[in-house]
Amino acid sequence: MFVIAGDWDSAPTPEGKLRIVMPPLGHCYGAGWDSTTKAALLALPQYVKPGMSFLELGAGSCILSIAAERLGASPVYATELNPEALTAGRQVLAANHSQVRLIEGTFINEHVDVAVVSISTKFAQENLERINANMILVVHDDASVEVINGGT
Repeated sequence: MFVIAGDWDSAPTPEGKLRIVMPPLGHCYGAGWDSTTKAALLALPQYVKPGMSFLELGAGSCILSIAAERLGASPVYATELNPEALTAGRQVLAANHSQVRLIEGTFINEHVDVAVVSISTKFAQENLERINANMILVVHDDASVEVINGGT
C-alpha cells in the first residue's frame, strides 16, 4: 500500500500506492525499516478510513501519522518526547507537506477514532486507560498487532 522513498527519489509512485517521503534521518527509529513499523504500516489500511481522527503515540519519525494522513485521516496527531525524534518528525512532516499536528508530550486530551502505540508492549499495557480512542492498535515488541476497543 505504501512506498517509502528518499527525498532525492524522483521516480513516479506506482499506481495504487501511497508515497511517504523519508529524508535522511541518521539513527532515528521508525523510518520504516523496523519490523514493528512495517507491521503497523501493513495494519493501518484495514483500520484507518477517510475522515477518521488518528493519534500516533511516541511518533519518532511520524511515519505512521503520515501513513494515516495519506489514508485520509483528519485530524492527525503525533506525540513525542525525545528532542531528536521531534526534530526528525518535523523534517519528515515538512518533506511530506503534512498537516499532522506534532505535539511534544505523550498523551492528548482530544478523543480520536484510532490510536496506534508502537513504543513497546509494556508501555501499551501500562497506559491503555490513558488513551482516549475508539480503537487502539498496539504494535507489540514481536511485531504482532493487537486491536483493542477503547471508548474511554
